[in-house]
Parts: sequence; C-alpha cells; structure tokens
Amino acid sequence: MNMNLTPQQQQALINAASQKLGINPEQIAAMLQSGKAEELAARAGVPVSAAIERLLSDPAARAIIKKLMGGG
Repeated sequence: MNMNLTPQQQQALINAASQKLGINPEQIAAMLQSGKAEELAARAGVPVSAAIERLLSDPAARAIIKKLMGGG
C-alpha cells in the first residue's frame, strides 16, 4: 500500500473532501498541512471518525482512494 501521494492525488482527495464536507479546498489543505485534522472535523460539525466515514461513503471519493492505493 503506497501512501506517498503525488500533489495531484492529494488535491483530488482534498477536492473530494471539500465537496462532501462543504469546506473550501484551500481551507482543508491549510488545516491538514498544519496538523489540524481535529479542527477540520470540528468545523465540519462531526467527529473525525464520522468525517472519515462520511467521506468514505461517497462513491467518487472511494473510487479516487482505490485508484490512489493502486487498486485500479
């Protein structure tokens, strides 16, 4: 499992999260880069586990993640 994502792959995930959570992609990127995933989840109004579950429930996000993980 390769977790070294290219900038384009990172942006694809950020965009998917942005659409799903309704938060500006630039804000998401800034919060992730500064290590504020908990704050990001709080701004989305959900705990981190629920935010992850919500993102993973999106078929488009799942497809991106599968592709990024080398699964097609």
